[in-house]
Amino acid sequence: MDEISNTVCSVIDSAELCRNTHPDREFAKEADKPSMRIYEHLQHLNTNTTLYNAIVKAESEGALLLEESRKAANNLRADFEKGGIHLPKDKLERVNQLNLAIAHLGRK
Repeated sequence: MDEISNTVCSVIDSAELCRNTHPDREFAKEADKPSMRIYEHLQHLNTNTTLYNAIVKAESEGALLLEESRKAANNLRADFEKGGIHLPKDKLERVNQLNLAIAHLGRK
């Protein structure tokens, strides 16, 4: 999952570089669209209870044999929890809406 995240982030970084530095403003404006779509998808994944529960289960059952795996799972779980995964569904949806609104405003 960490490798997938790094790959996706490199795509976002490339689009952001274009968005912020390309001399053609129309081209830069278009670069914002895929970047934002990917961000929105990541936001959805970061609040996916199925993924979160799988990490918690793997940790609690001792399924992670390597120290590196345990650390990665711990970091992923902590990221989920920072995003409010533990909140009731309606509040979690509100957090998602606010995070997306913040991202949109930050881009403007």
